Amino acid sequence: MSDYLDKYRNRLWKKGTNYTKAITNNNIDFYNRHFHEDESYHVVHRITAPNMESEMIDVRIANKNDTNNKNMMFLFRPQTEITVGDIIQLDEKRYYLIQSIQDNLLSPMALGIKCNKRLKWEGLPNDIIIPVAPTSSSYGAKGEVYNNDQISDFDSRGIMSTQKNKYTDTIYNGMRFVFNHSKE
Repeated sequence: MSDYLDKYRNRLWKKGTNYTKAITNNNIDFYNRHFHEDESYHVVHRITAPNMESEMIDVRIANKNDTNNKNMMFLFRPQTEITVGDIIQLDEKRYYLIQSIQDNLLSPMALGIKCNKRLKWEGLPNDIIIPVAPTSSSYGAKGEVYNNDQISDFDSRGIMSTQKNKYTDTIYNGMRFVFNHSKE
C-alpha cells in the first residue's frame, strides 16, 4: 500500500508541491494548450515602457461584442506579466491598460481604454506615434463661430492618459500639442 502512496507523492512533487498546486499546474497546462481555440483569441502587439518596445503576445477579449469598443477586457496566457501603462494594439486600434488583475487563478486580466487620439509635438521623431486616451472630463474649451461654421482655432484643456516612456518624459507643463496630425 505504501508503494502506491509513494508513487502518488512522487507524481505530485513532479507537478507541484501539493495536491492543490498539482491541479493548478495541470489546469495552467490545459489552458495554455487550448488558449488559441477560443473565438475571442487574437495575437496583438504589446508596447511596453520605457523604450516603446513591441512584442507579439496572445490574448482573449472578454467583451468583444461590446458595441462602443471604448473599454476592452483582455485575458492573457497564464504567467504573463502585465503592467498598467502597457499599450495593446489590436488591428488598428490601440488600448491603454488602466487596470491589471494579476491574482486571477489562471489568467491575468487587464482593462484597456481605447486610445482614439495621437499626440505630436516639436522634437518628436516623425515615426513615433504617441497614442492617448482622452477622458470625458475637461477643463473647458473655447472656439470661435463664423457663419454657423466652427473654425479650427481652439483653446482647450482636457485630461489625457498615455504611457510613461522616454518620449513622454520630455513633456513639460504648459506644452502645446497637435492631435491626430491635424496641423503639421
